[in-house]
Amino acid sequence: ADPLAYADRVVRDPASALPGVPGSGKIVGVRRFYDNFSYTATSGLDFDVQVKLPASAAGQFSAKAMGTYVYRLDEQTSAGGAVSDNVGYDGSTSAVPRFKGSVKLDWKKGGASAWIRGNYVDALVNDNTAACLSLTATGTTLERYKYLNSKGMCGRSEEITWDLGMSYSGWKNLVLSASVLNVNGNYGGSTLAESPFTYNGSGSVLGRRYSLNAAYKF
Repeated sequence: ADPLAYADRVVRDPASALPGVPGSGKIVGVRRFYDNFSYTATSGLDFDVQVKLPASAAGQFSAKAMGTYVYRLDEQTSAGGAVSDNVGYDGSTSAVPRFKGSVKLDWKKGGASAWIRGNYVDALVNDNTAACLSLTATGTTLERYKYLNSKGMCGRSEEITWDLGMSYSGWKNLVLSASVLNVNGNYGGSTLAESPFTYNGSGSVLGRRYSLNAAYKF
């Protein structure tokens, strides 16, 4: 760390400073401020496409696809500092996958309806992914890398989840609905866990979950 980079924010004891050494002396306090980044530059593409088919004896079908593709997300935290490209990188202040999106299919006939949705999030890497993949380490770190490598978790793996739901409103003023999110119970990949039993920064901490609802209009 550069002791002079934010010298105006560090309060030091002048009595303990070393003669002729700027930025020396015992630290007795730190002034905290809220700063904006020097700059952030980003570009990408958002899309949202919907298709509705003509009604038939089988019912009404419609489909929707939406997603985001990020070309770049460059950040510089301080003037003159290094510019980081955060697309696909996990562990930065603004980790963003290259692509994420979903596709949903809806069906409706009379008072009954149902839907299914597939979700996708690109994989992410971090500072230690290359070393984990090549097992470039020693001691306990090497053992941790071996474990993560064997599980395919040297970075945050891609996430693919499925959701589905249905509803029925065939009874007067009553609507019943049910849904299951993350049907396949995918928790996403690890981001270089500290041990085989901890998952530091997993992509998703919500597994399969269920919802049942009943609504009545008076």
